[in-house]
Amino acid sequence: MFRIKLKATGDAVDSTVTASVTDTFPYFHGYRVRDIAINPTGDTMFLAIDSSGSTSGPTGGFNGGNIATTNAGRILRISYLQTLALQDFPEGRPINTSKFVKVFPNPASGTLYVQGIRGMAKPLRVQLYDAVGRLALDETTNKDNFGIDIRNLKPGVYVLKLYNRADVDVVMKKVVIQ
Repeated sequence: MFRIKLKATGDAVDSTVTASVTDTFPYFHGYRVRDIAINPTGDTMFLAIDSSGSTSGPTGGFNGGNIATTNAGRILRISYLQTLALQDFPEGRPINTSKFVKVFPNPASGTLYVQGIRGMAKPLRVQLYDAVGRLALDETTNKDNFGIDIRNLKPGVYVLKLYNRADVDVVMKKVVIQ
């Protein structure tokens, strides 16, 4: 990835602080990459390519001009030929932990328990939303296993969301409170 600093006027790249004056990845000149998504294992990237080539930026001269865009409007998939050896739960890396997190009892009254796995990036943030989407509870913890006091919540159906330190949604479960 490259971060390109513009001149104060905003009409050109400041070549005095930018080592490589480009407007995209060196391997993808002419593609006009608009967005990037990386799968959780880190071995595949998806690049959204600009569909029109229309720009008001420096490459379009601030006049809304069009430039030729390679593979316009497509999603490019870039995969590593060999998967990198990763730890089971690397610190800060988004992982699918929903099958490893237990929320019980369900239905619940008094205390709702969350049993997680070791290695989730802390602190964890737990939120409960009522049936109409209002936030009913918002707490943080540094524990893998913890209890949530739900005595003050009205009986009904709630959605529990658990987020890790990187604000990645770790689990989302429907919970009934009696």
